[in-house]
Amino acid sequence: MGVNKLHGMIPMKDHVRAADLSRYKIVRPGAFAYNPMRLNIGSIAQNLHGRDVLVSPDYVAFEIRPDSLLPAYFDHLRRTPMWSRFVKTAGSGGVRVRIYYDDLADFILELPPLDEQARIIEVLDTGRREIAILERQRDALAKQKRGLMQKLLTGEWTVKVPESQEAAE
Repeated sequence: MGVNKLHGMIPMKDHVRAADLSRYKIVRPGAFAYNPMRLNIGSIAQNLHGRDVLVSPDYVAFEIRPDSLLPAYFDHLRRTPMWSRFVKTAGSGGVRVRIYYDDLADFILELPPLDEQARIIEVLDTGRREIAILERQRDALAKQKRGLMQKLLTGEWTVKVPESQEAAE
């Protein structure tokens, strides 16, 4: 798998995979992986595939300790401005900043109790689902609009204007 900042863990293209997978890293369900050269632009993802997956040996893979931090809470946390600010200042390197796991250890935050984390996750997941539904509706309406405009502009469909409106114009 590869890590895409918009789509999470996605299958790698065949021409990108190495012939020898022995050095690849296993990412268990719920664990995270990221490219240390691209974390600063958001390339980190949780394994939501329900099975072990392999990622490049160049990636950093890690698991959350569920006795203090719920993985889904961290998944939401990594999308916050606080995380973005931290990532921009973490790491080392000149042109390409590298952020390794030891650099992440410098991220300090107060964690609410696990039951509160679970309630926060529930609220944020509900919001995320609602946004996804609204985005799908928006995309469907935009597609419908394009189709209607195409039919109107080509003259395939015409709009009849009531006589009372024609007289007013």
